[in-house]
Amino acid sequence: MKEVIGLNEDISGRTVVIVEDIVDTGQTMKRMLETLGTRNPGSLHICTLLLKPEKLQVPLNIEYVAMEIPNDFIVGYGLDYDQQGRQLRDIYTVVEP
Repeated sequence: MKEVIGLNEDISGRTVVIVEDIVDTGQTMKRMLETLGTRNPGSLHICTLLLKPEKLQVPLNIEYVAMEIPNDFIVGYGLDYDQQGRQLRDIYTVVEP
């Protein structure tokens, strides 16, 4: 994870909800929790549209999950592969020929 634009708000004592599109290995989310945790938030919560529980490598308390999905590669609804598929209105599994 590379921080391009930092958080300018003071989150000390505040409730922070991280809204993520997809959590697969959980490594990025773990790093984000560690980084935000140094800023003394009152609490940290995770919300994700999609979760791949089979691929999760770190223990995370993901409180809000819209849908658990298998460990497939998906595109659409904002998710892309090599800058393609992001514009699709639905979520699709990429199938190798």
